[in-house]
Amino acid sequence: MVHAVRHPAVREQLVGLLFPGEGAGSGRHPPAVEGSGLGELPYDEADAILKSLDLGMRLLTLLAPERCPPELFPKALRLLAAPKADG
Repeated sequence: MVHAVRHPAVREQLVGLLFPGEGAGSGRHPPAVEGSGLGELPYDEADAILKSLDLGMRLLTLLAPERCPPELFPKALRLLAAPKADG
């Protein structure tokens, strides 16, 4: 990713892989449960958030697994997809 930031042609290819096309998905993103904050977002926004969380947490797990263990990712997903509390 650092290389892609510095090289426009590589960046374009990587962005194409990560975001295959506008409107690639529609409706609610599969992990975005109805009634959750994530479920209120358009598909593309929820997708970008989930990819960012995935990539960032994977990197942190590689850098400091004692501080960011792999099991935090499913916990984060559950929190994002949890229905909002009333009130």
